[in-house]
Amino acid sequence: PHYISLVSHLGDYASVVLNLVFKYGRISASELIFEIYQSIKDESSSDGKTIYAIEKDFRELVKEKILKRCPAAKSSESGVPELVDDEAISFTIPTLNIKALEAGGDDEKARPDAEVLWRPNLERLDQLLRDKIIEDGSVRRIDKEAGLIM
Repeated sequence: PHYISLVSHLGDYASVVLNLVFKYGRISASELIFEIYQSIKDESSSDGKTIYAIEKDFRELVKEKILKRCPAAKSSESGVPELVDDEAISFTIPTLNIKALEAGGDDEKARPDAEVLWRPNLERLDQLLRDKIIEDGSVRRIDKEAGLIM
């Protein structure tokens, strides 16, 4: 719950996106966006901007390094796959087919990134939570301006 409250300023759907990633542990971007879109499509007046807002908030979470790619499995000679965590692509978003997701999204053309899974970056979330706790403590002990400086 504390992690999810840290991202509410990043967008309308950022907390929903992070909550769903925590629920599944790891999930592809297309599947994540499609599931959120399906759950809110009926209750909101869908004017076509909703799915783009979800994608924007997903991209914002990746840009802030709150979501991170899962390491890719590389086959080895011993037959046991080896996980390769490449920092160069950890925060690179593959091309998403948002129009196909909006239309239905059940075919492979709508989900070209099915192999790329995303997970929460717990190190970054711990850092944000620590900073928030320090800021709140300085506000309580000194004043609001001290919290802004922290």
